[in-house]
Amino acid sequence: MLTIKNIIVHNLHKEQFSTTTKVELSNSLLPINDSSQRLVEELNGRYTTQNRAKVTYAKFGTGTSFPSLFSSFHSNQCEEEFISFTQNAIVELEKIISTVPAAKGGYVVFSQFENNNDYVGIYIIREKNGVLFKRDESDGSFKINDTVHIDFEKIAMGCRINNTVYGGSTGNRYLSFIDSRKDEVSKFFNEWISTDNNTDNVSDTKNLHKVLNQIDPPLDENGLPISREDLLNKAFRIIKEQSRLVDLAQLSHALYGEPDHIATYIINSDIEMSGQFKADGKVLNKFATIKVAADNIVLSFPLKALNELVTISEEHPNLITIHSEALANKIRNENRSSQ
Repeated sequence: MLTIKNIIVHNLHKEQFSTTTKVELSNSLLPINDSSQRLVEELNGRYTTQNRAKVTYAKFGTGTSFPSLFSSFHSNQCEEEFISFTQNAIVELEKIISTVPAAKGGYVVFSQFENNNDYVGIYIIREKNGVLFKRDESDGSFKINDTVHIDFEKIAMGCRINNTVYGGSTGNRYLSFIDSRKDEVSKFFNEWISTDNNTDNVSDTKNLHKVLNQIDPPLDENGLPISREDLLNKAFRIIKEQSRLVDLAQLSHALYGEPDHIATYIINSDIEMSGQFKADGKVLNKFATIKVAADNIVLSFPLKALNELVTISEEHPNLITIHSEALANKIRNENRSSQ
């Protein structure tokens, strides 16, 4: 169950095609009640299976003060530090968004919560029909207006920081972004968080290989599971045909007939993987297996072994060399035992 620790809302005013901005800061946290619980659960729900293709992973980069502000909060995770972190971060966001005329402001929701791991979620919500949050002058905070429906499908930008991974020593990526638009205008959000924009295709490809080695294989026409080897080979061919561009929903549909099958496994297994990425060529070769048979000889080996352990002579079309002492010893032993 999702458990809220802290939640606060600030308002950043900015009209599209204007550089004029205004910030209304909250001075106190929202109460943790049914309304805030529903809000955070809905926002965190943007990371469910149907939105997986929109999720990308990253780490902090350089360029803004956001990483250092978050680090200070992470070192002393109390209510006062949470409020201070969010207020200072909004001031930084105001500076950045004022330089992007086409960008629009909105309510910025910060929440810290536990849901298997400890997270900090940050979302920009824009008013469309009615006032989403009402200013409470008694304590200087914004309260949730329960009478107005928030269309969570229309939320354009969001970031979730895995506080547990950030404080660990695994080196894993701890930022995950939801960006349904992926256009130039919305890039200010990533710039504000200060992400390392170098997409880690190697990690994503390795994780996909890990998933396909663990997930239940699809069934063949007789209702029986296909082999792990066939699953990996099929995935390899599909990805190669798409110029190594991986879309998890499309790949899942091609393999299982269900676009959410792989995403569901990833979420349930708590594996970090971007929904769309370009597969690393070297890692992708680990997916494929070469299987050939001729002259009563059967060979089966991973594609990555070709030109390393297995070489084919260009000068002599009938010459294949296998560089494997272990395999040679097994053949010798088998030959001795058969004599």
